Amino acid sequence: INAEYGLQRNIRAWMEFKNWPWFLLYQKTRVFAKRHNFEQEIEEKDAKIKEMHQQIASIKSEKDGLTLSISQLKSQLEEIEQHLREEKARVIDLESQSETLKTDLTKLKDTVEDLQSEFIDLQKELALVQEKDSETTQALRDLEDKHDALQREKKNLEIIKAKHETELKEVNDLLNLSLIHI
Repeated sequence: INAEYGLQRNIRAWMEFKNWPWFLLYQKTRVFAKRHNFEQEIEEKDAKIKEMHQQIASIKSEKDGLTLSISQLKSQLEEIEQHLREEKARVIDLESQSETLKTDLTKLKDTVEDLQSEFIDLQKELALVQEKDSETTQALRDLEDKHDALQREKKNLEIIKAKHETELKEVNDLLNLSLIHI
């Protein structure tokens, strides 16, 4: 029986409470009470942007280093190619000489083979460096695309923030007006 009286008393209190103007105002403004932390999100996005700028700078410096290495390897390759051509010419001249120079001829052929293997190794190195250069260039493009996407996301968040601040101000104004009328 006490439970029935307790339930009846609680239902009667609720019926009076639900029409109370302050409670109605609270129900309407409760949705706006939650506030999204846009400043923190913007700071996080700024930190990501700064990190990407640093990554871009390091990739650019690495690319510049690789470009310098490529030019040095190309100049070395040209020197070795020139040296290889000269050695081949000397081999032809030595073949026309007498039998006493055959031992010298075999030495020069060995030198030519070494230079050719060095030339092939340098070509492989050059190919690897060029491949790495293309990879870093692609990575740079990807990072720049991510940077652009983050910039757009930051602008959108700032627009949403301004919108929510305007809505919050309108609700505060409405709340102030209702407080004045009460």
